[in-house]
Amino acid sequence: KLNLGITGKFLWGGASVKTKFDDIKITGSMDEWKMTGNAEIMAAFPGLNAYNDADGKLKIKNDLDDDGNEIKWQDFKGNNGFALDLGGTYKLLDKLTLAASIYDLGFIRYKKNTAKVSMYKDFHYYGAEFKQDDKRDAEGKKEAGELDFNKYEDEFEQTFQASNNSSFAQMLHTKIYLGASWEPIKIIGFGALSKTTFAHKKVWQEFSLSANFHPIRLLSINGMYSMMDGSWHALGLGVNLNLGPLNIFA
Repeated sequence: KLNLGITGKFLWGGASVKTKFDDIKITGSMDEWKMTGNAEIMAAFPGLNAYNDADGKLKIKNDLDDDGNEIKWQDFKGNNGFALDLGGTYKLLDKLTLAASIYDLGFIRYKKNTAKVSMYKDFHYYGAEFKQDDKRDAEGKKEAGELDFNKYEDEFEQTFQASNNSSFAQMLHTKIYLGASWEPIKIIGFGALSKTTFAHKKVWQEFSLSANFHPIRLLSINGMYSMMDGSWHALGLGVNLNLGPLNIFA
C-alpha cells in the first residue's frame, strides 16, 4: 500500500542575482529628496567585476569582455549545491490513492565570479542646476537651457560600495505537492492536486482538478481545471497515444 522514494541532486549554478533591501525610504519635499536605508545586491556571473574607482564611483564590468575572450562553459564551474526530492504514495482504498512529495529542498553556494554592491550611506538630492547658454538655432532663436544632473549622478554612484569574491547561498524554490486520485471504474479516473511553492520568503498556492478517460490501452484523454494567481481560470486538455516504444502527445 505504501511506496516511498528519495532523490539526491548535485547542482551546478551558472548565474544568479540575489537582493536584500532593509527599510529603504525615499522622501520628497520642496527643499530636498532623500533616500535612506540599507540595500545589498549579490551576483555571480563569469568575469563579473564590481569596484569603486579612485573617485569612489561604482563601476560594474565584465573582465572577459575587456580581454576579448568568449564565455565558455568551463567559466561557470565552481558554484555547486545539493538538493533532495522526497515523495510517497499510499493506497488508502482499492480505488483511492493519496500522494505527497517535496521537490527542490536545497541550495546552491556561489563562490566564484561573485560580486556584492551595498548601499552604505544616505543619498540627498537638492535639485539640479539649470544651465542657460547663448547658443542659437538655425533660425537665430535662443536655444532652451538644460538641467545639469552630473553632480548628483556622481554622488549617487558614491552611495554604493562594491566588493568581489563575496560568497552567498541561493535557496531553491521548494515545492510541496499533495494529491489524490480516484478511479471509480477502470477506464475513468479523477484527480486533485495542491502545489505550494516557497520562494523569497513568500508562498504561492495552486490547485488543480483533473479527469482522465482511457477507453483502450493505446489511448488516454486528460482534462484539467486549475486555480492560479488566486482565481480559477486555467483549462487544459491533453491526448496521449501509446504505441509501445513510442508515445505521441498533444
